[in-house]
Amino acid sequence: MAAFLKGNLPGPSAPSPLPSGPLMSLRAYASLTAAPRKAQPRGTRVTVRSFDIFSNMLEEATGHELPEPIKKILPDHMYTEYDDGREQYIFRGGEKDFRLEAQVDPARQSPDYGRGERLLHETYLPGVAARDAKRPSERSAAWINRSGTLYGYPIANSNMAVGDQTEVQFGKRVGDDQTWGWKDGPRFAPWPWIDHLRDSLAQAPRKPR
Repeated sequence: MAAFLKGNLPGPSAPSPLPSGPLMSLRAYASLTAAPRKAQPRGTRVTVRSFDIFSNMLEEATGHELPEPIKKILPDHMYTEYDDGREQYIFRGGEKDFRLEAQVDPARQSPDYGRGERLLHETYLPGVAARDAKRPSERSAAWINRSGTLYGYPIANSNMAVGDQTEVQFGKRVGDDQTWGWKDGPRFAPWPWIDHLRDSLAQAPRKPR
């Protein structure tokens, strides 16, 4: 037993080598973890919704709820919403001074905010922020407003404006039987050469009489 204890017990293990190179301090590590990370590109959900405005007006005027078959034949008003989770914008058409007008507003400032009853179209634009996704609709609104089109149901109305806007941005007109005017009336495409010609003619000096 003594011989075993003297000769066969393993000796003390060698100490592990210390890591080489500079060590990161706790302060440096905390600074690294708190550093802002590169923002991931977000996408925008684009929806076209509609709501019944005439039924609401008639119900308020008469004090009675309209029968469902009557509601289904009365026209809806459409609008387009852009939402990337941080910012939201709404494109809509309407009447101003007897003319068709379109506008793009921050969603909460729009008369149509939160009023959608039916979903007519939905798409997702990956990696595109709402403020960028709405730019084609801003060009459509500018064209509609410069056109001077007289407002009138069932053709030159807010639904025609949304039809034009969706055709320009997505290649298809959105609407159905309850959104009168969505496939009617003139098309307002942002053609740069026409835009330039219109502005040039408007700014050209007139000959004195």
